[in-house]
Amino acid sequence: MKYSGAEITIKLLEKEGIDIITGIPGGTNLPLYSALAKSKIRHILARHEQGAGFMSHGMARSTGKTAVCFACSGPGATNLMTAIADAKMDSVPIIAITGQVPSSLIGTDAFQEVDTYGMTIPITKHNFLIRSAEELLSAIPEAFRIASEGRPGPVLIDIPKDVQLETIEIESFDRSFEEDGLPIYIDEVEIEKAARMINRSRKPVLYTGGGIILSGAEDMLLNFSHKSSIPVASTLMGLGCFPSGDNMFIGMLGMHGQRYTNYIMHEADLILAFGARFDDRATGKVKEFCPNAKIIHIDIDGAEMNKIKKADIAIQGDIKQAIYGFRGGELAVFQQCQKLIANNLSLANNYRSAPQVTNFNNLLFANLLPLGEGFCGTDSFAVDFDSQCSPDQLSEHDSEQKIFVRPCEIEEREDLSRLSSSQMDRYEADAIFDQILTLLNRCSRGEKIAVLYLKLAPSRHLISRLIDQQTPFIAQVKIPFKDDPLIGIFQQLVDIGCELESEMPQKNYSVLVISAYLEILGIPIPDQLRQMIDDFFLQTRVSGIYHSFQKMLFVAGISSANYRNNMEHLESICQMEGDNYQALSYQLTSGQDRETYSYDFHFGNEPRSVVIMTVHSSKGLEFDNVILGGIHTNGRAMADGGTMGTIPASFKWKAGVGSKLIFRSPYYLLESILNGKKSFSEKKRLLYVACTRAVSSLSWIDIKLGTKPQSSGKNSWINGLRTVTGQFSSECRIEYENIEGKESVTHVR
Repeated sequence: MKYSGAEITIKLLEKEGIDIITGIPGGTNLPLYSALAKSKIRHILARHEQGAGFMSHGMARSTGKTAVCFACSGPGATNLMTAIADAKMDSVPIIAITGQVPSSLIGTDAFQEVDTYGMTIPITKHNFLIRSAEELLSAIPEAFRIASEGRPGPVLIDIPKDVQLETIEIESFDRSFEEDGLPIYIDEVEIEKAARMINRSRKPVLYTGGGIILSGAEDMLLNFSHKSSIPVASTLMGLGCFPSGDNMFIGMLGMHGQRYTNYIMHEADLILAFGARFDDRATGKVKEFCPNAKIIHIDIDGAEMNKIKKADIAIQGDIKQAIYGFRGGELAVFQQCQKLIANNLSLANNYRSAPQVTNFNNLLFANLLPLGEGFCGTDSFAVDFDSQCSPDQLSEHDSEQKIFVRPCEIEEREDLSRLSSSQMDRYEADAIFDQILTLLNRCSRGEKIAVLYLKLAPSRHLISRLIDQQTPFIAQVKIPFKDDPLIGIFQQLVDIGCELESEMPQKNYSVLVISAYLEILGIPIPDQLRQMIDDFFLQTRVSGIYHSFQKMLFVAGISSANYRNNMEHLESICQMEGDNYQALSYQLTSGQDRETYSYDFHFGNEPRSVVIMTVHSSKGLEFDNVILGGIHTNGRAMADGGTMGTIPASFKWKAGVGSKLIFRSPYYLLESILNGKKSFSEKKRLLYVACTRAVSSLSWIDIKLGTKPQSSGKNSWINGLRTVTGQFSSECRIEYENIEGKESVTHVR
């Protein structure tokens, strides 16, 4: 059955449980209102778009559910922005759906056209500029997920009028709204040194914010306050999280709070900040806020940690996946918290993985996590492991083989007693490629295969092999900031601008370079590329360089993995240098040589079946099939700045090593040993993250030189897998069989 983009939007909103929409109709969103007239969703007509936004704001806060508001383009969208910005600051989940001029008119300064997408980037959690009716099927469910997960906030969906009118064939809407079946993780992460800090403190105060209400932790807060006899102060957003008539409630703090509350806060020697963000209305002068107090900060949003007020303890994350050591997180905090909390909650059922994957991970990590360096002895930084069960509804997958270990047997030669790291990475990449082909032949269409690496360096061999064999994929790669295609296109336009100023225009070279960048991004080269460039310079006279560039990108359909960061960088440069091409050129070519970022490199027409990325980036995601990559060489020491910094020369001690002199203080050496142990423990937790991303199957490669397993670093993942799987091989009933009569494959079930 055919549906228009407007009808799809309303159907999707119905599926999300929306029963009230606030808004004002206009020329660019009339198709949405025509579709709304056929729906059971009630519409509340506002007198001003800002009012519509705040109505949805109020509904979301009072119900705890995501609310929706409508506005048209131009002044309708700009009127809505105040409410959107307020929702962002107050962590309120709303979906703002705005009409936009037809796609063909975007960038032409058409009637009531404004850059709604660009203007709302700083005040939303995420925003979407829809380019086709089909895109709505994924964008709207994704918008609701983003708005409500983690720290809630607003999401904007900008829909051009022609997209609202576009019709496509849709058999069913049910698939778009299937829940992943993933439960909400309840992280009972509460106080580490808090035990000692609270016991030692004489004047502790609970500083509570809106996060308590959003997480539904009012009862827990009440019990905690009464059991510990700690008084409770609240921010404006936190009012209501604690009974105002309770003897332990001391009122609202800050500029608009009670004087006595601020006096008490000032005298406190310990502040327990729960779900609050230390905003200026509460703190006043930050340096003078609670000057004698230590601070324990607990919040779902890691970006708020140490942003305004430095915390003595900052707590965020799930204990087994607490891979925030590189941010200064301490595992001891989480471990002590669990001991202190009487009723720890844990996820008993695994709703993500098939039973065999779940059972394997239970056996693997129950044995692996307690092991010390070299996968022997004990790990003082190990986490407690709770086994999980698979729900009954997944039991039909029991008969399928889910864990694959592919031996990579290399011909043994006299001159080849040990492989180098580079050789192991290449051999492993070849074997992973074979495993990818095997899985692609077995998988149904749409299934994803993810190759997860601790570090990206070994992935270059696999990427080269995939490109050589014309196998589509998406790969996370590290590239210099200045080499990003989007930055490169802007650089070429600036170069042309410099030539125009010097009255020596030579566009041919820049046009060729821009064409090459478009090919890298997978964008078809427009027939009128030269005309687009000419239009860009015409637009700069009215809109300036930055906004003209934004319009050009949209018209051409250009984006990149780092689009938002890049555009923010370019905007800051343009604000600093204005429309001076010479100054812009200098800023673009200086100071960025060493900066890199992760970029999603797309290869092929249908690249989404195969994904290459780091384990860090995979946290929170899931894939049908997971292959562990780089597991033979990831034991190499990682760069670690540690907490020491540079040791002053006067504090260094001398020790002879061969013909060289190494200068290290005892403190430095002890700190290095401690950091090494912490790093090893974190690697094991990263392996846990990688293995638990798998839904249907988990695979890895075991390189053998002849018939002997190739030795690797003592802390490499392959050594841990070999050690531990050997211990419980009988429990897993390991079998050997041939796949298509070629290589031996081990199945663990």
